[in-house]
Amino acid sequence: MALDPSAELQLEHHRRIQTTLTSLVERHYQENLHDPDEFIDTLIMFEEVHIVTKAENYSARRASGDYSQAGIDLIDFDSLNIEDRQRLWRRMLLGRVANHAEFNPNNKKPNKSEMATPRKPSDEF
Repeated sequence: MALDPSAELQLEHHRRIQTTLTSLVERHYQENLHDPDEFIDTLIMFEEVHIVTKAENYSARRASGDYSQAGIDLIDFDSLNIEDRQRLWRRMLLGRVANHAEFNPNNKKPNKSEMATPRKPSDEF
């Protein structure tokens, strides 16, 4: 399966990271808690993303995150051909998610210049 290089892609935080972190901070404030480990653990767990098209992201939001109802079929990253994995890794994951190295299709660490380059959704595929 080859991906459309012209597709407008987005990272979708399907676990509702913003809402969860806001609630966590509010609870810590109200209960006078100081537990940075809880915040960090929650952040890492909820940072998980799906790479979706702009239209799929909109559909998922309208369906309250129900991918079946939104007509979205997720594809496992490892099932993609190497060229598509390389493009998606550079465009969507590198420098944008904490565990990007786990998905590096070349199984090598990115060099410092790659790490320092912020990626935007509008970058070329």
